[in-house]
Amino acid sequence: MNIFHLSISLLVFVSTLLLGTTAVIASRFVITTVAGFTKPAPARVNVVVPTAERERIVDLEDLRNEPPPQPDDFDATGSYSLIMDETPGAFADVGFVDITAREYSYANGIYASNPVIPSGTLHTNKWHVFTKVSIGNREISFETITEGGISYQFVGHFPVSSEYVTCQGCENPADLKGRLKKLNNGNVIAELDANFYAYRR
Repeated sequence: MNIFHLSISLLVFVSTLLLGTTAVIASRFVITTVAGFTKPAPARVNVVVPTAERERIVDLEDLRNEPPPQPDDFDATGSYSLIMDETPGAFADVGFVDITAREYSYANGIYASNPVIPSGTLHTNKWHVFTKVSIGNREISFETITEGGISYQFVGHFPVSSEYVTCQGCENPADLKGRLKKLNNGNVIAELDANFYAYRR
């Protein structure tokens, strides 16, 4: 009789244990599933952009709407003279430089100015025609042919001057500045920090 009661008690204990474990597993599954469906959406985070960053973003947006930068419309065409009383002896015969960078025309009441391959001449008692010339971004370099063994090289720029200086005693800004070299049979014999002034009508 005792064995029978013991077997019954053991059977009830094992059944209760199995049912309890199953119930716990089932309830956890249900709770997890329901929580997954009812989980609230993550809170929206408002990112605060510092003032400097906002301004930078606006600036970039404005730049996208602006037209692309246009090439420099500077025209180097003209005659440029040295100041004779300040010119050292080796350059005393240098009169002026003629530069052509545009071709001008007039037709049907319309003036036109078209870029051309740059050319020019350095005038002394001879005409030293440019053999090489490069002009861009208000910068210029040229070399001349050799006449009587003498040739010239120049590297310089056209300074930007806002207005003409008209006061008495003021030094007028140069229209073309750079380093002028005089060569004899290809050897440099003199150099000058040259200031050229455009001939103005």
